[in-house]
Amino acid sequence: MKQGKRLKVGFSDVMGWIIGALGAVASVVSAFRTETNGFISIFIGLLAAELLVAIIWSWSLFDRQKKNRNLEDLQSSLKALEEKNQELQRSLEVQEKEATERLNDVLRKMEVISVNQKNASKLNNEFCTRIPDIAERSYRMLETLQSSEIKDTELLQREIHHAINEFAIGLYDVYKRYSSNLLNCLVAIEEAYLAAKGLKKSVSATIKLFDKPYYSKENGRNKIVVYTAFRDKKTYDKHEREIGEAYYTIDGNVDFVHCLKKDHFIINNAKKNSGNYMNEHTDFDAYYNCAIVVSIRTKLTDGTYKYFGYLCCDCLNTQENIEVFDTQSAQLLFALAQQYATYLDTLDSNWIDRINGLDELPQGFLQLIYSKTILGKSA
Repeated sequence: MKQGKRLKVGFSDVMGWIIGALGAVASVVSAFRTETNGFISIFIGLLAAELLVAIIWSWSLFDRQKKNRNLEDLQSSLKALEEKNQELQRSLEVQEKEATERLNDVLRKMEVISVNQKNASKLNNEFCTRIPDIAERSYRMLETLQSSEIKDTELLQREIHHAINEFAIGLYDVYKRYSSNLLNCLVAIEEAYLAAKGLKKSVSATIKLFDKPYYSKENGRNKIVVYTAFRDKKTYDKHEREIGEAYYTIDGNVDFVHCLKKDHFIINNAKKNSGNYMNEHTDFDAYYNCAIVVSIRTKLTDGTYKYFGYLCCDCLNTQENIEVFDTQSAQLLFALAQQYATYLDTLDSNWIDRINGLDELPQGFLQLIYSKTILGKSA
């Protein structure tokens, strides 16, 4: 059998019982009091005691009410704190979820960067290994012609020129294929990096080549012709920006001059005629106002550099308070430019080795590209 809950007797209950008892005694005494028997004094004393107890009882009730109010206020505060704590918990859960999603998104962007860096490296290796094979086929063809019994000198020269032209076509083909793939990888890398920073921008990439190599230990850079040799597929398909239609100089562009001394050049939110961005393309701001430029160069044994041109990327930014490109994005571009420089140098050395002594042909691979791209000539 369950034991009943014991009721707790409080101070106010005791005071109420005492007041009731005193009132009862006072009532009894009042029945016997006279002016001579002394009960009047007892009666007055009882009334005074009852009044005192009533005052104490009233104070106790007031104190209990006050404590009850304080308790209610405390309970209300605790409830508000609990609700606030629950709200904070929900907010933290939302923030944690958003942070996790953001982290996962950044990791996905980093994966895009690493995959495209890997692809660019694989392409570099793949196309570099094709060059010796093309050169070997050309060498055997020339060797066969030179050891043949063809007595017609003009016919022999035509066959040799045809063999050289086939060699040029082979090298030019791998140059175009690698350049196209490299720029597409570059666009994917830069856009993924910007997206990882919270910037959704459409990036364009281009290769600016010299008409012939420029050596830093030599003078004469004012004689170098700079032109647009390649653009990424997305930009090319729009048919909005020139390829091989304009000629530039090194000294007429602040970014070109800068990159002969430093690893990279960065400009954000450039303004036309601002004075701090000299550019021979006067209408550049119709297409971009943020850009990175790095030189395509190889280091020679004496510590000087051989320059082939520039690797560039840009975008149009309408939020002037945002710096789009930074050092990290420039370093990504620089790494690809180094690979590309090694590739062009490999093409150049193979071409020079094959046409040695044939003065009527372009004397370097950059000259060959310029001849085919700008002049529209065969080898």
